[in-house]
Amino acid sequence: MNDKSLDIIKRTKFFTDKIKNISSIEDISSNKIRVISNEKSYVLGLYSMDDFDKLKKEEIINNYLKSIDLLDTLDLFEIGIMPDINKSYKIFEYRDEISLGDYLDKLKKDEIYNIGIKFGKILKNIHIKKIDEYDGFDWYKNVDTKVNFLLYRHGLNKINDNNDYILIDYLTSNKYICKNTAFNSLYQNISEKNIRIFDDGEIDIRGLKEIKIGDGVSDFVNINKIAIKYPEFAKGVLDSYHNDEVISRKFYRLLSFYQVYYILESLVDIRDKKEPYLNEQEIEAILNMYDNFSEIIPTWAK
Repeated sequence: MNDKSLDIIKRTKFFTDKIKNISSIEDISSNKIRVISNEKSYVLGLYSMDDFDKLKKEEIINNYLKSIDLLDTLDLFEIGIMPDINKSYKIFEYRDEISLGDYLDKLKKDEIYNIGIKFGKILKNIHIKKIDEYDGFDWYKNVDTKVNFLLYRHGLNKINDNNDYILIDYLTSNKYICKNTAFNSLYQNISEKNIRIFDDGEIDIRGLKEIKIGDGVSDFVNINKIAIKYPEFAKGVLDSYHNDEVISRKFYRLLSFYQVYYILESLVDIRDKKEPYLNEQEIEAILNMYDNFSEIIPTWAK
């Protein structure tokens, strides 16, 4: 065993009664130690002292995710600090998991669709999770402010092409549809990397940093992005989210509106030399999905 790593492990409360049963200690990265005790596998992660507040927030998020039906979230056993070595730490369950993208690359189309079915049910459960307080949050006002600021940024870079005019007109003409939408708890960081697969098809998620509320339809912008490479997954998500019922025209109108916003924002970010949500190839692919927004239903959803 690594004596240095063992010394660090002994500083935690969690391993106090497990030390004598430790059978393996392995440094799996520069700041993570894998520990096997009583045939159970754990990870001890070391972070800067400044990260301790983030770890406390992570614990809150983890407890929140534990309450989501069908979602099998990692167990987080302990967070704390080690002042003598100037580190904060967390101890969590070890899993042999891979990203959604790596997993889907191995599957047939019908199997990809079925994984989408499973995630669609989880996403629905996230969205229907009851939010006790939202402090009078106004989703339309939030959207209106973001759109106006984006148009201001767009005006500063003084670059326009035909798509810009289409996108700007779409935003200004349709933002009213964001009034009186449902209030949902949001995921917002859905991606083929943040969706994790373990035990040959079980699903967990990463990337949820704080609990936010808004229109759950906006999360499907992320599904559009995944659909560029995995349309069968996206279709599975859509079908199970709506329980195979007829999907309203308003749902598609809202999704296309939110999608236009992220395309225009990405174009502005590219021109401003900032990291965009969508790169140029992804923008082109999504414009094709919507036939330059002459359609409100993306091709993968038909």
